[in-house]
Amino acid sequence: MQYERNLVLTFLFVSFLTTSVIIAIPNVRASPAELHVGPGQTYSTIQAAVDDASPSDTVLVHHGTYIENVNIDKSITLKAASRPVIDGNQNEPCVTIAADGVTVDGFELVNGTTAGVASWGTDNSVISNNVIHDHLNIPGYAGTGIMFWSDSDDFDNNIISGNEIYNNDRQGIYIGGTTSSYISEGNTISGNTIYNNGLYTYPNGPDASAYGIQLSFADDNTIEYNEIYGHDDWFPYGGTFDFAQSIYLYDSNNNHIECNYLHDNNYGVGVWRPSRAAGTNHINCNNIEGNTGHGVITYDGPPNVDACSNWWGEASGPYHPTLNPSGLGDTVGDNIDFDPWLTDRSPCAPPYPPPVGGFWVPINKTELLASWIAFASLIMVVAISLVYVTRRKKQQD
Repeated sequence: MQYERNLVLTFLFVSFLTTSVIIAIPNVRASPAELHVGPGQTYSTIQAAVDDASPSDTVLVHHGTYIENVNIDKSITLKAASRPVIDGNQNEPCVTIAADGVTVDGFELVNGTTAGVASWGTDNSVISNNVIHDHLNIPGYAGTGIMFWSDSDDFDNNIISGNEIYNNDRQGIYIGGTTSSYISEGNTISGNTIYNNGLYTYPNGPDASAYGIQLSFADDNTIEYNEIYGHDDWFPYGGTFDFAQSIYLYDSNNNHIECNYLHDNNYGVGVWRPSRAAGTNHINCNNIEGNTGHGVITYDGPPNVDACSNWWGEASGPYHPTLNPSGLGDTVGDNIDFDPWLTDRSPCAPPYPPPVGGFWVPINKTELLASWIAFASLIMVVAISLVYVTRRKKQQD
C-alpha cells in the first residue's frame, strides 16, 4: 500500500512539474527587443540596427538626418522617436520593404529615387504617419512617393495611413503591376493628404503620371478619408488633352472609394480598363469639387461606375449635358451612375476629422491560450489522481 501511495505521489509531482514548464514557456520566450538609433544611442545608422534586429523587434530612430537607403528584409517595426529624416541621397529608395509584415512609422522621407518607400511584392505591411516628398524620376519609371510595383507578385492587405505625400516626380502612391496574372487585393489607403505630384523634374520616361493614387490590376481595395488635390495640367500627348487626376483606376475592379475630399485636380477619379473584363467600382460619399475636367470619368462602356451619393460642389448635382444639364457641380462623363447625389457636403469626408478607430493587429492565439490550457490540464491531472486514490482506498477498506 505504501508503494502504491508513493507511486501516486510521484505521478502527481511529475505531472505538476511538466505542467509548470508548459505554463512557463510562453513567459520565458524572449520579448521583442527595442533597438535605438541616433546620437548617443547603441546604433549610429538605421541599417545596422535593422541588420541586428530579429522578427517582431522595433528599431526606434531618434532625431537627426540619416543619409541612407534602408533595406528591411524581416518583419520588424521601423519607428520614429521624434521626426527623423531619411535622405535617400538621390541613390535608391529611402526605404525598401523586402519582407511581409513591416511597419514604417513617423519619418520624413526625402530625396530618394524610385520612391520614398518601395516594395516589389509584399503583404501585410503598414506605412503610417510619414511625410514623403521630393522623390526623383531617376533613372526612369521612378520618382513615386510610395511604390508597390511588381509583375511577378502581388500586394495584399497593406495599410497606408496618415501620411503627407507631395512634390514627387510621378505618382503619390502606386499599387499593382502591368499584368492580370497578379491582382493586388485588400489594401487600405486611408487618411492621407496627397498633393502636387507628377512634377517630372527629371523627364527620364515614361511620363509624369500626375496622379495622387494609381491602382493598376488591383481589385477589392479601399481608398477612404484622404484629401487629394493639385494634380492638373499634364498633357501626355501634347495638345489640350489633360490626363492628370487625383485617383486613377487602371484595369482595376470592385474598389471602394469612400469619404474622400477630391478637389482642384483635372479629374477627381478616372477609370480605364483597356485589357480586363468589364467590372465596376464604387465611388460614394465623397466631396468632389473644383476639378477642372471631370469629377468622375470612365473610358469604358457598361457596366456603369457607381458614383451615387457624392457631393459635387453644388446642391444641383454634377453637370451632365443630357442627364443633368442644370447641374452646377463638377462634370461627370457617360456611363456614370450619379443619381441620387448629396445636396450638402459628405459628413464623413475631409476636411472634417476622419472617424476615430484603429486597425486590427494579429495576435498569436496559441500563446494567448497556452497558460489557460496548461492550468486546466493541471486541474484535470489533480482531479484524476484524487479519484484514483479515493477508489484505491475504498477497495482496500
